[in-house]
Amino acid sequence: MQQQRLKLQKQELELKNQSQSMDFNSRLVYLNEYIHELERDWICEYFNQDVIKNVSKLTERLELMSQETEKGSELSHMINESASLLLKQAKMIKTVVGHLKPDHISELGLIPALKGFFHRNNYSNTISITVEGSQPMNRFHPDLEVTLHRITTGLVIHTMQRKRATRISIFVEQHEKQVKLHYTDNDPEFTALDIAHVPSEEKDPAILRIEILLQMIYAEIQYDIQYIKGLKLVVAVDTSKY
Repeated sequence: MQQQRLKLQKQELELKNQSQSMDFNSRLVYLNEYIHELERDWICEYFNQDVIKNVSKLTERLELMSQETEKGSELSHMINESASLLLKQAKMIKTVVGHLKPDHISELGLIPALKGFFHRNNYSNTISITVEGSQPMNRFHPDLEVTLHRITTGLVIHTMQRKRATRISIFVEQHEKQVKLHYTDNDPEFTALDIAHVPSEEKDPAILRIEILLQMIYAEIQYDIQYIKGLKLVVAVDTSKY
């Protein structure tokens, strides 16, 4: 975990140093290339931590199956367990792919894409998630929509990993030259005070990744440290730059 934090801090420093002197268009191109490289690291992290571990378990169980072929009930039980592992891995891979390249976002826009993402991955089975937006809602720049999607799903996954919240509320507010994304969960043991003003070396790697995405779209994040019933924040983006 500490090694991962140090790597993210180094990447963030490189990002600031290399992009500080660029004009807006050059910076946008650079950041797009940078974030694609970072995403490959995210995929490696998922596979190293979960996929490889579970594939190893699956291999061991398949070996046991070959040795216990005459025990019908035991074999049946192991087959069912193996099938469950396979389904779990298929779902996780689908989630990673959906996070990196949201389905239908280019056709439908941010709000429908988020609703579809949470529905397809059965998030509603474990936590209540509401996604709403101000009306009428005009389309954003494609890069902005995709990055806001990644930020939002990253926040949701971070909330779900803590396994204490039962409700998440997401509201996208659109103004003439600004978009605001309001995010709230009801985990009373993790509030904005656990993120705001915390040194980078002590932050969760998931939060550090989200902060890098925020830099990509020139966004600001405002933490509501007065809110004690969970995590409450606002991501504000100046859309006049797009």
